[in-house]
Amino acid sequence: MDKSYYAQLTFHVEQNRLVVVGQLTRETLMSLYTEKKSFSGVNLIDVTSVTHVDSSGLALLTQLCLMNKTDKKKLIGINEKLQSLIQAYRLPL
Repeated sequence: MDKSYYAQLTFHVEQNRLVVVGQLTRETLMSLYTEKKSFSGVNLIDVTSVTHVDSSGLALLTQLCLMNKTDKKKLIGINEKLQSLIQAYRLPL
């Protein structure tokens, strides 16, 4: 059975921090994508509990961090695998 079927993603806002939990993949990111405009007061994106990120998920994280030049968001809780992806793509995160 396709593992993506079991992929889950949840997120919530705590004060100025967006907390993302689960797998951030092509199959799961639509709910986060559709809510992105509601994160204007957020300046931290906590990915401590993100277990997997694919290229689509990385693209969305990049977009969330850089979507407003005057209100750039910072990623916190970056694990080693995500950090290596960020470096490989030379992303300004």
